[in-house]
Amino acid sequence: MVMGAKYKPVAKKILPVATYDPEASIPIYKPIVIGNRKPLPMEPIGFKNLEYTGRLLKEQMAKIISCIPAEFLTKSELDLLAHILKQDEDVIAICCGKSSH
Repeated sequence: MVMGAKYKPVAKKILPVATYDPEASIPIYKPIVIGNRKPLPMEPIGFKNLEYTGRLLKEQMAKIISCIPAEFLTKSELDLLAHILKQDEDVIAICCGKSSH
């Protein structure tokens, strides 16, 4: 005799029910102030030619760019991305872990 898996009868299934908790606190969201931004350059400097004197190193920039699939961005788009990353390097979180990406 072959024993098959025993399924729970439909009548005994328990379905989750969404509930409302009147005691729950309501999150308060503050507006994000962006401020004045410099206009983006029409012809950005190539990421290999940027001056790396701040927090973001050339090796870290190369690692970020290597995570972008080939042919996803054009060379000028990559240069613009590098310009934006370099411009805002003080707000980028850099992890020094040994992960692959």
